[in-house]
Amino acid sequence: MKTFLLLNPIVQKRLIQGNNHKRLAFKGKPYKTGCMNNFTPENLLQFLYDETEDVMRTGIENELSASWTLNEKLKVLQEAQQRLNKISLLAPRQQTINSILAYADQAERTPHK
Repeated sequence: MKTFLLLNPIVQKRLIQGNNHKRLAFKGKPYKTGCMNNFTPENLLQFLYDETEDVMRTGIENELSASWTLNEKLKVLQEAQQRLNKISLLAPRQQTINSILAYADQAERTPHK
């Protein structure tokens, strides 16, 4: 049995590979597929935008195959993503950009206490 340890400053994750099956552990506690794991909305957003680590992605994919609730949460986020992609954004006025740059320049020259 091989153990791969991925250290993350927030959460310790372990992927333990055995005989053609994978067992995950988050924060040292075993991850069981098919039971409700506490994936946060942030985890689902990272999953949606392909920003998760392999261990987290595998865990979410396994849970999505077994959890109607998690599927519904992901579906809501996907719909919001589609609506956001349809919105046309306006660029700020040049005066606003110049004001921000002038403030940043002034703050850089001002000594901090």
